[in-house]
Formats: sequence, C-alpha cells, structure tokens
Amino acid sequence: MPSSSSFSTDEKTKVKAVLTGTKILSASMARIYYAYPDPAKWAYAGLQGALAIVADKSKGAFYFKMVDMEVC
Repeated sequence: MPSSSSFSTDEKTKVKAVLTGTKILSASMARIYYAYPDPAKWAYAGLQGALAIVADKSKGAFYFKMVDMEVC
C-alpha cells in the first residue's frame, strides 16, 4: 500500500527547509494542548503547525519539533 500524506508538496518543502541538519522520522499537522495546573482539564496552548519527530545525529538525540506553517 502506498504511503499517504496530509501535506502538500509546498508544505513538505517548508518543513524540510526549517528542519535542516536533522532526519525527519515522521511529521503531521498538530495542535498543542496542556493540562496544567489542573491535570483533569485540558487547554489549547495556541500553537499549531507541523509537529515532527526528528533525529539529530550530531547530538545523538531525538526531538519533537513544531514548525509554524503560517510563518515560513
């Protein structure tokens, strides 16, 4: 089965341009929510864009990185 993507070609190019120097393992459109100070109540943090899981080989680490698609 071929892989599918919710990103357009232009959006993929923007994400790759911002995340140079890292290997993109996976990426998806996302919104950030938090549960603080009350862990039973979720609130929207006001952040949305492309959320990527990346591997930084120079540091030997994995990160979540958010790319604001409106800015780039």
